[in-house]
Amino acid sequence: MPPRFSSSLIIISAGRGVQIIAGLFAVRLFTSFLSTSEVGNLYLVNSLAAFFGFALLNPVGMYINRKLNGWIADKVLLDRFFLYNCYIAAVALLSLPIVFLLNRCFGVGSGANVG
Repeated sequence: MPPRFSSSLIIISAGRGVQIIAGLFAVRLFTSFLSTSEVGNLYLVNSLAAFFGFALLNPVGMYINRKLNGWIADKVLLDRFFLYNCYIAAVALLSLPIVFLLNRCFGVGSGANVG
């Protein structure tokens, strides 16, 4: 008898497939409509955002995910989430001078039309 797939596995796989197709479509769009320097700027900005997300926020989020049920049982969940929100605010404040210096010194994001 062949192995059966659970419905959640199918839903997650379909979602990942849609995410891949959307990502490829987005790359096709911005490489078609943006100049070479603007695409380079977009890559730099995305890399900078990914650094802060993957290096500083993701490990703490994974820790929270592992400890969540214990915190609910100990009735300290809101206290932990308050600390997590303070941590996110600190990372956001840390990112401001770094992004400012990268913009002023290396021109990262200088070609972005924000307004």
